[in-house]
Amino acid sequence: MTQTKRNVLIAILAIAAAGIGIAIALVVVDVHEDRQYNVKVTGTLRVYEAQTPPDENHKTEGVIQVLQPGEQLRVLRIVRGDTYDAVRVELKDGRTGYIFLGDNFELSR
Repeated sequence: MTQTKRNVLIAILAIAAAGIGIAIALVVVDVHEDRQYNVKVTGTLRVYEAQTPPDENHKTEGVIQVLQPGEQLRVLRIVRGDTYDAVRVELKDGRTGYIFLGDNFELSR
């Protein structure tokens, strides 16, 4: 391999590594931002196992816990789907699940 080809290869690898590093940093910052939020339950609230919301006819499928008004949860991640927004939360017993924007809760910092 010639010196020029080697230098080009090193430059390409350096640019790729920098791009990957920037992408990882953006994800870390995004997760950190999400974790600044807390959830306050304002009415009966189902916590689901799956990240996607159930359809209207299957609201009780995949429910891992039902919460009551006044309970508070720690936010792990806010997920924006094409047709829904979900919040991944940590329950008091350490399990994690999803709640969906528009349900009985408030997000606050």
